[in-house]
Amino acid sequence: KSKHIWKAFTRGPQQHIRQVLGRNWNTINQSALKRGHQRGGSNSEQQGENEIRFSPLQQVLYPALSRYADVMISTETRQNRNEINNLLSMHVLNHVLTSRSRIQKHNRRIKQLAEDNEQLIDEGDPDEFRDQGYIRPKVLLLFPTRGTCWTFVKKMIELLGESAILEMEDRFNAEFGPIQRETQPSEGEGEDDDEKARLEAIMKQKGREWNELFGEEVNDDDDFKIGISITPNVDNKKKTAKKGPQVTASGSGVKLRLFADFFHSDIILASPIGLKMSTANDGSDDDDDEESDKANVDFLSSIEMCIVTRSDVLMMQNWDHVNSALDSLNQQPKNVSDIDFSRVRNYFLEGQGRYWRQIIVVSAFSDPYILSTFRRHAKNVEGQMRIRKKVSTESASICDVMVRVKQVFQRVSCPNVSEAGSARVRFFSDHVLPKLQRLKQKHTLIYIPSYFDFVAVRNLLLKREVK
Repeated sequence: KSKHIWKAFTRGPQQHIRQVLGRNWNTINQSALKRGHQRGGSNSEQQGENEIRFSPLQQVLYPALSRYADVMISTETRQNRNEINNLLSMHVLNHVLTSRSRIQKHNRRIKQLAEDNEQLIDEGDPDEFRDQGYIRPKVLLLFPTRGTCWTFVKKMIELLGESAILEMEDRFNAEFGPIQRETQPSEGEGEDDDEKARLEAIMKQKGREWNELFGEEVNDDDDFKIGISITPNVDNKKKTAKKGPQVTASGSGVKLRLFADFFHSDIILASPIGLKMSTANDGSDDDDDEESDKANVDFLSSIEMCIVTRSDVLMMQNWDHVNSALDSLNQQPKNVSDIDFSRVRNYFLEGQGRYWRQIIVVSAFSDPYILSTFRRHAKNVEGQMRIRKKVSTESASICDVMVRVKQVFQRVSCPNVSEAGSARVRFFSDHVLPKLQRLKQKHTLIYIPSYFDFVAVRNLLLKREVK
């Protein structure tokens, strides 16, 4: 027994990874391990064949993730995105499976005590069965598009391997998977080949990053929400041969039901705008923002983990929707009729859920808006960890700019900070736009970082019929 305890201690945080996840981890994470080995930083060869192996980046991230500290990753690239998503998908599944297994164990114990007519709660440990929150959903994942959501869910299914028992998979692939474009028949094959070649050339000019988000077959819809319920320890029926009988493995399967109701889901995957639309008052025509903020967000009252993926892409949409979603987390529920308060954890009852909630923000760069959101909502008692890339002066991008461009900064006066956006739009309308129209200047790029300022400038240009 002491030998087993010592072996678990030497494994560190990996000892808490569920066996069903560790079974396929090394195979799925093989590309990340190979990349880490090429950089000379992986110690995978020194570990056993059945040991869970991490890349150098994953070795840095996982101790903080397993400790449930708030983590901000601002070093995501196309090269390491796969290994980051691998680790996050395992972390999400490990958390949900552990929580659901504990609840199932306590349910069986409570049922047994009820059948034996024994006291439900022992006087020595009154919090023995406090194993959940007010509502079932415990993980919230924010994605910019349906395509990125589909990729992450497929990663989780792949990690479960043969243990996964899926429901509604065909519908999920149809609504979130790659789009099958219908090709219209043309008069001649030569014209069809020319059009296809021209389209491929245009897509190639867009770049790999653009094609991964908005490619020809990529689902780039940004208004969606979906719930996933996970049930562990389910009998898994599988065929050993094409025409052979079904073999049932008792309690070895994990059931994933896609498109589950939010209040019966364990994981909620949504875009910020989709979540905003789902929490709006149903049938309400009131335009009061204060009333809209008081919408029904009970299904977010017990979130234990929130992951904001591709924050750099969400910045291009409307970052205020991300802040609105995070503001809705861990509020006291309005409808308490179906809540078993004897099973609710004490820190939820005391309104301290945000201090036990883990927030993970992943981005390709560090931005003041992202950093401000992280500092505002990252209140975990386990602390914070921020990972950023240090760029030397020699490798900075500004050193690659060969053509010197004259930069002119103009001061915009405003009485207070709250009116800064209106003052900028007013200054653009009174000073910048008339000058551009008078000089008939073409090929002018107008960059607007705020979505609300963009809407105001767009309405201004449409009103003045500027071409």
